[in-house]
Amino acid sequence: MNAKEYLLQIKRLDSLINNKQIEINVLKSKALYPGISYEERVQSSSNPNSKEDLLLKVIDYENELKEDMLKLIELKKNVMKVIDQLTDADMIDVLYKRYMQYKPWEQIAVDMNCSWRWTLKLHSRALQKIEKILKSS
Repeated sequence: MNAKEYLLQIKRLDSLINNKQIEINVLKSKALYPGISYEERVQSSSNPNSKEDLLLKVIDYENELKEDMLKLIELKKNVMKVIDQLTDADMIDVLYKRYMQYKPWEQIAVDMNCSWRWTLKLHSRALQKIEKILKSS
């Protein structure tokens, strides 16, 4: 895995978490407020689609989400340890803004008071240094 792939893991996991949160909210809504069904209702405690069973499955899904959030926290901590090994403050800043805050290049350039082209060059140099750090560890 190269430096860029290593750093992009955060955004991928963060997106997965956001999508799971949205899906959990939709599932909760459907489980708590099901639509009107015109099918024959069968009163049975073994109904696999009962409200209680659906809510238990949603709770299991929420537990998966919590595990993913813990993984994200640990991943961010590990990535920051790697980034913090750089000695150039601007390189640290560009990597942090790009991979931890998900800022676009234009915003990073404005925040750092430099040109867009310089931001990309700085990023490229920082990735090369991160690559060396990852290979040495």
